Amino acid sequence: LKGIMEHTITGGVHRMFIESDGNKTEIGEIGVAMLTAGAYDIPIVMISSDDLGCAEAKEHAPTIVTAETKTGLARYMGKLKHPSVTGPLIEEAAFQSLQTKHAPFHVKLPARVSIEFNRAEMAEM
Repeated sequence: LKGIMEHTITGGVHRMFIESDGNKTEIGEIGVAMLTAGAYDIPIVMISSDDLGCAEAKEHAPTIVTAETKTGLARYMGKLKHPSVTGPLIEEAAFQSLQTKHAPFHVKLPARVSIEFNRAEMAEM
């Protein structure tokens, strides 16, 4: 959505929204992956991302365990944690994620997906 090198699927998609039960929410690639897994009743239990990616995941699944490896400052700029920090951070998050019961991410059906493309030719394809 607004993180480091944010993108949704191909990069041609500018923004995506899901409307369900009268609520319209912007959803990024992380949310799409979580919904896809949820369609098969599989919860996403852990994610490693920048601060905004972790926040998006938490918005959709409050029990998800996150490993924040960087903080976004701009599209191509961020404050990254050193690998000596992120390695153990990711390992601990993975371990902790298996200690908690997680529910799959679902939206109430019927639902509507709206997509805004970066350029008109992307929509035409």
